[in-house]
Amino acid sequence: MKRGCISMAESTDFKGGQLKEVPSLSLDVPVCSFSGKPAEYYIGLSGMDNSEEVRILGAISSEFVETAIVNVLGQGVDDIHWPVILDLNKEIYYHSYQAHARGLSAIMGWKELQG
Repeated sequence: MKRGCISMAESTDFKGGQLKEVPSLSLDVPVCSFSGKPAEYYIGLSGMDNSEEVRILGAISSEFVETAIVNVLGQGVDDIHWPVILDLNKEIYYHSYQAHARGLSAIMGWKELQG
């Protein structure tokens, strides 16, 4: 071996002849469509109430919720066109139709919910 080079065997810490497993990001954690960071929510489209079909479009982190809402406004077909934010259990956390019914925009409704 050349001087100054370290082989993998020399640089790896073996404990009792076993390699330790390196923890990694769980495959169950969705990744934000914008940042690549772990997501806290899903963005989707729904009908006017919570009992209707929801089409999930992607995963998002909390810092990109407003961007995601703006990106999906005007999309959808038939009655499935209201932006919704879902938690990681895919339960509706925020429904933009409820904001609309109170005279608020989808973004203002989200901001109001966040306090």
